[in-house]
Amino acid sequence: MKSRSPQATILRAGPLATVIVALSLCFFFISAGAEPRPELDPSAALCSHIGPSTTANYSVYIGPQVSKASFSLQWKHAGSPMEIRMQSPSGRNVGPASPGYLADETSANFWATDPEEGYWTAAVVSGNLQRDVEDYCLSVKLENASSMELPSAQLNGLFSFRVDDGDGMDGSLVLAVGVRVFDRGIYALEAQLIDGQTGRKISLYNESHLNFGSKTIYLRLDRPNISCAYRLTDLVLRDEDGREIGRSSEERTLNALSSAQSGQERESGARLNGSYRDYGLDIDGDGFYDYLAVEVGLDVFRAANYSLQGFLTSANGTRLVWAMGGGWFRPGSHIIPLDFDGKFLWGSKADGPYYLQNLTLLEGDSYVEGLECEDGRMMAYSTGPYNCSQFVGPTRQDSSISGSGKGEVLLTIALEKSLPAFEGRYSLDIVDVVMPPISSNWTVEGSANGYTYRLPGVLMPEKPNDFSVTARGAKDLNVGVRREFAGAGVEVTRSWVSIRAGAGENGVATVKNDEISPGRYHFKIFGDAADNATEVWLELKVVKKLIIDGRFNLGLNLSGFPSGNCTVGARTENGYFKLDEVSLGSIQ
Repeated sequence: MKSRSPQATILRAGPLATVIVALSLCFFFISAGAEPRPELDPSAALCSHIGPSTTANYSVYIGPQVSKASFSLQWKHAGSPMEIRMQSPSGRNVGPASPGYLADETSANFWATDPEEGYWTAAVVSGNLQRDVEDYCLSVKLENASSMELPSAQLNGLFSFRVDDGDGMDGSLVLAVGVRVFDRGIYALEAQLIDGQTGRKISLYNESHLNFGSKTIYLRLDRPNISCAYRLTDLVLRDEDGREIGRSSEERTLNALSSAQSGQERESGARLNGSYRDYGLDIDGDGFYDYLAVEVGLDVFRAANYSLQGFLTSANGTRLVWAMGGGWFRPGSHIIPLDFDGKFLWGSKADGPYYLQNLTLLEGDSYVEGLECEDGRMMAYSTGPYNCSQFVGPTRQDSSISGSGKGEVLLTIALEKSLPAFEGRYSLDIVDVVMPPISSNWTVEGSANGYTYRLPGVLMPEKPNDFSVTARGAKDLNVGVRREFAGAGVEVTRSWVSIRAGAGENGVATVKNDEISPGRYHFKIFGDAADNATEVWLELKVVKKLIIDGRFNLGLNLSGFPSGNCTVGARTENGYFKLDEVSLGSIQ
């Protein structure tokens, strides 16, 4: 890459793309504090033309290393009333009567020593010309205080984070980084992120060809955790020869960068207020805790749908169980209970106290509003002492369907379960669920419309791919989802919140999705029970179509489904079939 002389920063306006504004002899400036537009090519003089009584505005960035800046305006015809007027980044105006300003019949010059750092505006102002246009050239000379070479580009301090959720699962975290380019060429940006949920260090990289001016380089992290705890710890800009030309080691978090406007923090809708309480929940009265509940306080400033998620860990930092809670909240102080499934604590063989970590407060939902991070705590709270034997153990069941035939069958797996209402709410964890719930070996083909599964004698097309949850006797229904990925030898998790469904007057609410991709899931189903309700009935249903050609034996993996009234139904849509067996058995 060619180096740029310390005295060679020149002002130019794109390919003669001047901005002409019809005004009186009063000159026009963009308001102080904003970056003037357009930002001009600093590599050559600008030569253009201007009409009578017109102002053309240009800008140039002056860095902290500049000791002297000289602006020169030259025009063709003697006697034409032309001026150059300057405005500093802080709004100070410089004109013909200012110190350092000299002019004659065909030129005007201004210089400043130790000029203020930032964007300067240069206004070319014409008076009552005696011709239609006047030709002119505008240039800038910047002198460096030292013999050091000016960089070909530099980080400009503008950052923004956003979460592109896609279908609510396979989204991306996008980091936009502002770069000010003085020499066009290829630039590489490297970033280091730390995932607060896992502690994993993540390296991001992108290489882009950039033209002159203020540009943006985008870094993308596919399938991230939705977490306030992402930390940007290092940012390095390199030229095409691999030389480091810019670095920022200022730590930034997703919470501070969740605004759609670069460099500006969005107004907070809610904040965690630091109040916590924990207790065990024995819902069925069998003497064992079904859940360890942790109540988390928050202050709401903007009425919206909020959700909260976090982890309980053991004393040595091992992650034990995840939970999610939330709902629609009006301004004021509120409590969100997180109900941690006791089966995980029982299986961990780890006694308390347990530690609430990576607490993340989100606004919105994945499917309609998108998610916005409001607040988070890496280390939030420690519970009281518990023994893992105080919690319930897991149950497991599988099923199978076999037979022969040719044609289409609609397969429905349904689970009905009664949940007791406790303290006005209900909660259910469906842990380690395989989607689709099939234990037979299969291959998958993905497309924009969904996923097709192939098994011996059976084809499951993309649609229907329905997963639905219905709550009866409820005020609302919320579904939190956590999915595990395996990639490049690293386990990656992705969490999102389904659209929150309010119940009608009949107390029925339903959440339905047809974009569930293959994988292993943890579903958290929760909400507020209807007034005076002692129980809430849940129905979970998975619907898939089977196209059968010959003999088939389909194993269904229902290991993650809780105990309840579970049915497997197969309805012929066309063709002929002989079903040898439809069985449902419990596996210890």
